[in-house]
Amino acid sequence: MVIICKEIIIYILLINQIFLLDSITMDESQFVDESGKFNIKKFNKDFDEFKLNRRLEAREKEKSKLAELAKKPEEKPFYKYSIGETFIATKDVWFELLDDLLQGKYNAETFTQGYRPYFIGLTLVVIGIIIILYQYLFNLDEKKQITPKIKLSLDME
Repeated sequence: MVIICKEIIIYILLINQIFLLDSITMDESQFVDESGKFNIKKFNKDFDEFKLNRRLEAREKEKSKLAELAKKPEEKPFYKYSIGETFIATKDVWFELLDDLLQGKYNAETFTQGYRPYFIGLTLVVIGIIIILYQYLFNLDEKKQITPKIKLSLDME
């Protein structure tokens, strides 16, 4: 099994080198001796240097890509969120809060971490507004029946 894996890796590396060499053209005259024979030693030496340079370039590209991906995007303040971003952030905060509570993190930091207090408060305000609107729109008849009439009389003698 190990031998098969090594062979597969070797084939993959060879295929990779073939595709990397497609765009490269080499001058064949630089590998020919004075006698007109092909100098395999010089070719192998140059080819090994070329492969090494290609690997180093690939590693540098990978490092730069990884460094770019490792950078965290700047987090903009919550008061600059659009309405859609506010809804999404509110949802995210509630799911993160639920996740922390399910993990057993029952402390004050769970509720005060990041922008959580703002979004929790915003949710409570929206729920309060919805309740007030519901009572105002659907309970008008009950308000008329409940309000008592109070008569005050003052006797000043």
